[in-house]
Amino acid sequence: MIKNRTLIGALVVLAVVVAGVAGYSLGHAGGYASGYSDGYSNGNPDYNKIQESIKSTEVNYYGYLQLVLSKLAVDSQNKSAKSPTAGFDSLYSVFKAANASSSVFGQNLTLCTPTARGYFQATATNTGNSNFTSLYQTICLYYLKLANDYTGPLTSFTLQNLSNDFTLLSINLLKIDDVIQKYP
Repeated sequence: MIKNRTLIGALVVLAVVVAGVAGYSLGHAGGYASGYSDGYSNGNPDYNKIQESIKSTEVNYYGYLQLVLSKLAVDSQNKSAKSPTAGFDSLYSVFKAANASSSVFGQNLTLCTPTARGYFQATATNTGNSNFTSLYQTICLYYLKLANDYTGPLTSFTLQNLSNDFTLLSINLLKIDDVIQKYP
């Protein structure tokens, strides 16, 4: 529990730093939310700055997500040894494969599939804890939101949305880790 609080605290600090760096790098007094509401077009100096900030944000958060997914894989594997019929072995395989993905989109394509959903539902049933299913759904929602952040129109709020969605995704991954750790 203390480890999760430390990780959540570190994540919040990372989000604040990334948001501050992104805002500063855009060169606007108000950062990325300084009143721009129209989309940017290629060739606009702000467009290039936002693209650079988005890439930097993705790289920072991708590395953090890999650490969290690695922790989830290890914790699931350890819990599987203690409770072999609970379904943690299946969660281990999903988290391990997602961690091996070379991008956030690869993580999404590994974690948010009908097969993976079935694993989380089975684990919820086997453990009697519906948090496995509800947190899984929330995690997949944030992966979908991240996809929308990348493919939607580029505005000054794109970077803010990206940072928020990465942060909330990471927090929910840590919440599912907490559920895994608390199972006897």
